[in-house]
Amino acid sequence: MRGFSAASAKAWLKAMDSASQRGKQGKIALPLNRRRHETLFARTEIPMKTLHTLSASPFALQFHDLFQELDIVATHFDSARNLHRALKTQKPDIFIGEFVYAWGNDYAGNTISNLDVTLRTLQAAAPRAKLIVVMQASEAAHIDKLLAVFPVHAALILPCTADALRNVLKDNPD
Repeated sequence: MRGFSAASAKAWLKAMDSASQRGKQGKIALPLNRRRHETLFARTEIPMKTLHTLSASPFALQFHDLFQELDIVATHFDSARNLHRALKTQKPDIFIGEFVYAWGNDYAGNTISNLDVTLRTLQAAAPRAKLIVVMQASEAAHIDKLLAVFPVHAALILPCTADALRNVLKDNPD
């Protein structure tokens, strides 16, 4: 049990026994950590999945109702730099990025798209994250170059429907 010391676990069990013997109902506030007090119910919640989206265009996915329905906490980033900064503290379970093909923007020819550095960073920071790429129809001809290098779970063409995104988010390859 993460966050519990042996003494606090014994105190919790003792409080549970005494509460059940007295027939009390409701929240039982117990010290689970020396520095702060938390309620029992705060420890028993089911963790929500986290989703990071990266899109600089106004066509960003706006499916707040779908994310809420699937118990996903979504955070949108409009720059890769801000996303990389956030990855230091919050590792996403799901990543959705907008693919834009790089039309020869560096002399070495190493850059495939705007997502290269972000996908490499996600491989190191959150290797179990489900990677989803969305793109305009004009960019679809170049997505194979990205798929050859990175393990992308799904690629969707904008405008994307809520049902298509729901199917991709519920689909579990593991």
